[in-house]
Amino acid sequence: MTGLAYVRFAPGDQPVSVPEGAKAGDLTLQACDYPTEKGDVAADCGTLVVPETRADPGSRLIALPVTRIRTTSEATGPPVFFLTGGPGVSNMDFDIANRFATDRDFVMVGYRGVDGSQRLDCPEVDSAIKRASDVLDEESFRAYAEAY
Repeated sequence: MTGLAYVRFAPGDQPVSVPEGAKAGDLTLQACDYPTEKGDVAADCGTLVVPETRADPGSRLIALPVTRIRTTSEATGPPVFFLTGGPGVSNMDFDIANRFATDRDFVMVGYRGVDGSQRLDCPEVDSAIKRASDVLDEESFRAYAEAY
């Protein structure tokens, strides 16, 4: 297993990067703490290396952050994988995750284009949203369409 180029110790710390010499499927984790509503909980944080294009295993590699919050129980069930909704929303910040780790591990994997080593930022869209006085009026819709 390759060395870890980035360890995620708390939500939003830094962008992840692909470790030198990594290959698709490499998962590197280290013990860390994850902040929740009840304080820090024991977790494992690190990176999962995947092809940028799922359909093309030969495409360049990108890294996605991974956090596994460890269960607090001896009797465990299958892990829960957290998947938040909404395009452009991070999957890595969930301050009530401790509530779901009582009898199973709770796993968060960052989304492509949002949490990983390659972000898809759209400053034009951000600007259109900030300039809108009414997000549902025709002028705002035109501005969003032009931005996209």
